[in-house]
Amino acid sequence: MPIAYKEACDRIEDLVRFAKKNSEEHTRGCLRRLGSPDKACRLIHVAGTNGKGSVCAFLAEMLKQSGLRCGLFISPHLVTTRERIRIDGCPISETAFVKAYERVATMVRTLEEEGEPGPSYFEYLFLMAMTVFEEAGVAIAVLETGLGGRLDATNAVEAPLLSVITNIALDHTAYLGSTIPEIAAEKAGIIKAGRPVVYDAHNQEAAAVIEAAARRLGCQSVPADPAAYRIETVDGDGLTFSHLTKGEALICRIPFPAPYEAANAHLALTAAEVLKEEDPDFFRGLTEKVQLSALARTQWEGRMEKAADRLYLDGAHNPDGMAAFTEAVSAMKLTGDIFVIFGAAGDKDYPQMLRMLTEKVPVTAAFTVKVAGARGAEPEDLCRLFYENGVAAVPCDGAADALNQALARRGDGTIFVIGSLYLVGEMKALIGLNEDQRNQNDQF
Repeated sequence: MPIAYKEACDRIEDLVRFAKKNSEEHTRGCLRRLGSPDKACRLIHVAGTNGKGSVCAFLAEMLKQSGLRCGLFISPHLVTTRERIRIDGCPISETAFVKAYERVATMVRTLEEEGEPGPSYFEYLFLMAMTVFEEAGVAIAVLETGLGGRLDATNAVEAPLLSVITNIALDHTAYLGSTIPEIAAEKAGIIKAGRPVVYDAHNQEAAAVIEAAARRLGCQSVPADPAAYRIETVDGDGLTFSHLTKGEALICRIPFPAPYEAANAHLALTAAEVLKEEDPDFFRGLTEKVQLSALARTQWEGRMEKAADRLYLDGAHNPDGMAAFTEAVSAMKLTGDIFVIFGAAGDKDYPQMLRMLTEKVPVTAAFTVKVAGARGAEPEDLCRLFYENGVAAVPCDGAADALNQALARRGDGTIFVIGSLYLVGEMKALIGLNEDQRNQNDQF
């Protein structure tokens, strides 16, 4: 008898506490035991520090609008686990989630009977995603790495059509290295011999590492040159930028007012050009008209997401992300007061994030919360840091309390919810902006 959706979610959540990360070969062995679902469709593999999710979303929307059934595997989720596995932009149904869980669970029982360890939380969801994509008959899937690249479970796929590496910055330094070249080397671990790689070329140190890895593996490497795009206009609903392709400027519109999203869209457009060169017939529907339409219609929650009038949600959760956020706020040229609801994981460099925020953005007041889970920084500690940086702050009893207090003071000002994607998820659930519930893919 099939188990209930909630029970499947609870069992997977238990893996966070009990299951340990396994090797790439272990995950590859699990895929073989499942019948190699990763070989049932073409794959695009995306790694990087910031911008991975946005680039994946832009690419998936382009591929969907080109007429290809497209799978998407992302992390983390904001409200419910099904957000991580999508087909044609929509989270899969509870029925499909349970079916995939049970298929993997059957394989895991055999594995453990043979004395082998079972998959970790992220590995389990990745294996589920690949079985879902196989059963749904997707033509192509976009896979976002979880942490790093070289040792990530998604790197078990052996021959992706294309690898994409987004912006590289200092994050997860305890696991990936303390310098840009070290972190870039981990991200470049997704590059496969003979397969092209497209990468964000803003950081020269990272670019040098990626280029060297591509040469060693005999790969075509294509930089998304920052000089080949330019932001033209920015408003509260999005921005327009020019993308230089084959000597001509393509004028593009995206529904995000953050300048960093133009860089992500530019990278996605560069990747689309390489895909068309790789297989013109398979990607014949990926025309410039389709690309422009897809960029304009891409929805990506929690990245300068306009949740309501003068209320934005952004998952900036490290210093590089905060730098991008402050740039976005400056570009919006807001009038009126600016209020911030802030929460952060305890292992992030939130003191530096707050210094950057208060130096670049004229914050009127802040409302601090503890991000759900034991790892969240305490609201009182965050308040103290805000005060040390010249901003009045109020510790709040959760996201609902913070939102109510901010709304009471907003007037004609603007509220930003920042510091953690988990906080963004709490806020989305609180105000009813749950894309997973509103728009699931009932067919799968």
